[in-house]
Amino acid sequence: MPPLLRLLRPHQWTKNLLVWAAWVFTGSWGNSEGTARVAGAFVALCLISSLIYVVNDLMDVEADRQHPKKKNRPLASGAVSPGAALALAAVAGVGGFAAAMWAGVLLPMLGFLGVQAFYNLLGKQIGVVDVLTISAAFVVRAALGAFALSVKLSPWLLLCTGLLALFLAFSKRRQEFLQMQGSGFVTRASLRQYSEPVLTGFVWMSATLATMAYGLYVIESDTARAHPQLILTAPIVLFAVLRYLLLVLREDEGGEPELLLFRDRQMLGAIVLYLGVALWAMTS
Repeated sequence: MPPLLRLLRPHQWTKNLLVWAAWVFTGSWGNSEGTARVAGAFVALCLISSLIYVVNDLMDVEADRQHPKKKNRPLASGAVSPGAALALAAVAGVGGFAAAMWAGVLLPMLGFLGVQAFYNLLGKQIGVVDVLTISAAFVVRAALGAFALSVKLSPWLLLCTGLLALFLAFSKRRQEFLQMQGSGFVTRASLRQYSEPVLTGFVWMSATLATMAYGLYVIESDTARAHPQLILTAPIVLFAVLRYLLLVLREDEGGEPELLLFRDRQMLGAIVLYLGVALWAMTS
């Protein structure tokens, strides 16, 4: 992949697929105008996310050069010049805000930027706060889809999204903590405030809460009452959470959830099956 494209971190764009959640669970696929706006919101979110990644890499270039893995990033390695990175950030920013205005999600997009700014300036240095901020960013991603469709924000959607994000983020912190212990290199300031038993406990707790919240959603929510077949997705979610726990706790995976979810065949199969059953339930 060309260095300039790597600087945008397109593999991270899978996180932004959450913007489609409201589209799926409000049965909006027959709304061509709404679908176009959600697509625009997705593009905007990808471009703004890439803008944030480029700015972060510019700010952290010296620290990244001392990192055993991050030293290979385009800016830290010298493959991309700071001037080219600034130009790329400007293009991504202009394109992202233009797409956000067109999709009608400028306000929540500014909220997303605010959450990311808090994380990068302060949140990532404080244990637990760092993961809660990451979870908040995922919740805003889900909310963007609802704004694009001009539909009511479902508290169930936000709760399930936030708890699932906590599970993935604590799993990532656990893997990073184990790497830090093995190498002796502190990759994040907040890692000094954790321990392996604490992180393992947080992983279990967030996995349990996320699974229970989804189970309640497919029974008690207005969407579930209108589409009772949605309960058939609950076993798939349970399997996916247990499979991810297996990979995290036995294989010490979880450091790159955006890749692990699609690299593991069983996880990928669960995702495809879940989407198929959910779409069938919403159209029945």
